[in-house]
Amino acid sequence: MLKVNGLTVYYESAIAINDVHLEVGEGEIVGVFGSNSAGKSTLLNTISGLLFERAKKELRRGGERITIFGDIEFNGRRINELSPWDRISLGIVLCPERRRVFPEMTVYENLLVGAYLRKDKDAVREDLKFVLEYFRN
Repeated sequence: MLKVNGLTVYYESAIAINDVHLEVGEGEIVGVFGSNSAGKSTLLNTISGLLFERAKKELRRGGERITIFGDIEFNGRRINELSPWDRISLGIVLCPERRRVFPEMTVYENLLVGAYLRKDKDAVREDLKFVLEYFRN
């Protein structure tokens, strides 16, 4: 389902992750563990497409501070060039913790953002009701 092949990331001349190979099958749960500065966030930011997007922006500004080698595949398709928002529609999402992701929005509005790809609005309403009840208790 998800394959990471030879992923290497440099921030300027410092290597952040080196030749990472990872394979996650359908239904599997995988944990990434390591000490501070081991490359966990860099790996997840790269898989989600956020680092590719940041590298593109820096290149447009005339710099090459982020260099990425290797491939990321999802269901047999190479997705290196896919934007983070296109990866979301495939189900590849990174949810940062301990940060106000959309600080200008209410909690309710933030919850709605998480459901924006769902077609069944009745199911979304039911899920929101469940979540709000869960945290009320």
